[in-house]
Amino acid sequence: MKSVGEFLVALEVLFGLLILALLQFSSSIHFTAYQKHYPPASDDEIWRLESIAKDGPFHKRLNEAGIHKVEEFLRQLSKDSDKLRNTLGMTEKKWKALLDHAKTCTPNGKLYVYHDDSEIDHGVIFNNLGQLSGVTANGGYFAADRFPFQWKVTGKF
Repeated sequence: MKSVGEFLVALEVLFGLLILALLQFSSSIHFTAYQKHYPPASDDEIWRLESIAKDGPFHKRLNEAGIHKVEEFLRQLSKDSDKLRNTLGMTEKKWKALLDHAKTCTPNGKLYVYHDDSEIDHGVIFNNLGQLSGVTANGGYFAADRFPFQWKVTGKF
């Protein structure tokens, strides 16, 4: 008959072998960590933003809505933030983290001019993120941050 001491030694050896096997197994597992960019570039994939995991549910919902890049996300945010928020259906905390990160993206320098065919002399200029950059009116360019007070109040240029 084995003594209690021999039994404990056998358990320690078995336990040690189990730990060794687990350590060897865990060190053989490789995984890829997808990193977020700070600040994100406008042409980054949407999953580079906080709260969006690559191939996760929010990533899939955005792709289904035709949003694949950070600039597309920011344009949609400018256009209809409520619709975007409803598409994602995320908590307030995740939404705030997502917006805080996304808004650190800097425009890439591209500008888009929109004008009515009947009013070629008047146009509205947006950057690639959908933010108002300025307007053209009466043969001149006016930066959005320098609009005369009257324009801001009435919306007439």
